Amino acid sequence: DSKKTMQSNANQFSNIGFFNDNFRDSVGGNKDFTSPGFLSGKNNEEMIVNSMKGGQFGNSKYTRASQVVQYLECHDDYTLTDKLWKYNPSDSPDIHGKRISLGLGMLFASQGITFIQIGQEFWRNKQGLDNTFESPDSINDINWDYLGYHPDTIDLTKQLINLKKSNGLFRLDMYNYINEHLTFQNYKNGTGVISFTLKDDTAKFILFFNSSGSQ
Repeated sequence: DSKKTMQSNANQFSNIGFFNDNFRDSVGGNKDFTSPGFLSGKNNEEMIVNSMKGGQFGNSKYTRASQVVQYLECHDDYTLTDKLWKYNPSDSPDIHGKRISLGLGMLFASQGITFIQIGQEFWRNKQGLDNTFESPDSINDINWDYLGYHPDTIDLTKQLINLKKSNGLFRLDMYNYINEHLTFQNYKNGTGVISFTLKDDTAKFILFFNSSGSQ
C-alpha cells in the first residue's frame, strides 16, 4: 500500500491530484444519507475550513493545494440536486436553489482544483440514482431544457468561474501562501456560518457562507 497512488501517499506523488471526498461529504452530505452536510444544516464548519484551505487536514499527506480536487458531485455519485432533495424533501424550489447556490459559492471559493460535473449548474438529476454507469440513456442523458429552468444558478456559475480565473488569490497553491493570505474569522461548529478574508496588496475579498437559515 505504501507505493499505491492514493491520498495517504500523496506526498510521494506531488504532480497527482486526488478527489477531496471530505469537501463533498462535509458540504453536500454523505452518499449513505447518514450525515447531512453544511448545505443541509450539519454542524461541521471546522472540517470544511480545512478543506477550503486546500486540504490542510491534521493527517494530510498533500504537499500543496493543486493536489486537491474540490467537488460536490461526479459521475459515480448522486448529483447535488438529487442528494439535496433526498436530505430536504420538503424544501421549496426556491430554498433548494439557494442550497445549490451556496454550495457552488463554497466550491469556487476553495483553494485547490475546482471540479464541476456537466449540468451541475442547472440542477441536472439522475432520477435519484447513485452510480449510473450501467444505467440507460433515459437516466444519464442531459436534458438541455433545464438550461431554461434555472438561469440564476447558471449565471452564478459563470460569475464564479470568471472570478476564479481573473484573480490569483482564489488559485493559491503553496500552503504557506494560502495561510499568509487567507484568514478565517467565523467557523465555530454549530453556528452555520463560515467567513473568511482573502487579501494581498492589490485586492481584498470578504466572503460569508450562511446555512443557518437566519441573516
